[in-house]
Amino acid sequence: MKTAVLVLSIIGSVLALAVGACSGVCMSGLGEMANKGAEGASKGGGLMLFGIIQAVLGLVVGIKASGKMGKGEALNKFEKFGLLAAGALSISNTFTFITAGVIHFIAGGMTAMYKPEVKDSEVASSESTDSENS
Repeated sequence: MKTAVLVLSIIGSVLALAVGACSGVCMSGLGEMANKGAEGASKGGGLMLFGIIQAVLGLVVGIKASGKMGKGEALNKFEKFGLLAAGALSISNTFTFITAGVIHFIAGGMTAMYKPEVKDSEVASSESTDSENS
């Protein structure tokens, strides 16, 4: 599961950056062609900005979560729901949502359902503590 979260977050971040930049540039170009350059450029810049934020958030959270999952540690709320937030950033851009948003939602679901591993030494120590208390 750890490797899947890492791979999905990297792929999703690369796609978010590429598709966000592409759709932003296309929106700016279409605005120029329609003689509404300032309006198209501002909307294109917004699409590009959301793509960059999604890519950075997805990559950082994916790396942090997979590192903790590899050690068997519990994830905090930022690591559990950060990839879902990265996927939610793509709602404003249909192309980014279809590609990177869905991938980040899948990885976010995997981190939200992750349960840390219980080590045998922790189980044995809790059983001995329970028997001493009774």
